[in-house]
Amino acid sequence: MRVDRKELRPLGGDIPKSAHACLNSKDIKTPPESARAGCLGSRFRVAIDRSGGQNVYTLFALQGDDWKLCQTGLPPH
Repeated sequence: MRVDRKELRPLGGDIPKSAHACLNSKDIKTPPESARAGCLGSRFRVAIDRSGGQNVYTLFALQGDDWKLCQTGLPPH
């Protein structure tokens, strides 16, 4: 995923707990399951959590009835 034409920096570890409220408000179950067969789906959604010290970007694919996590990252420098 790119922001301002720059690749996101990988987020080490799990999505911060502070982002769960943002994801739940968008009908994404927490903690989200990873997309097992790649980032394929019938729809896509990007959630940006701004509740912590820096933005956390997450890309999801709708697979069946559930949003599956494709990628998570921090803004580029």
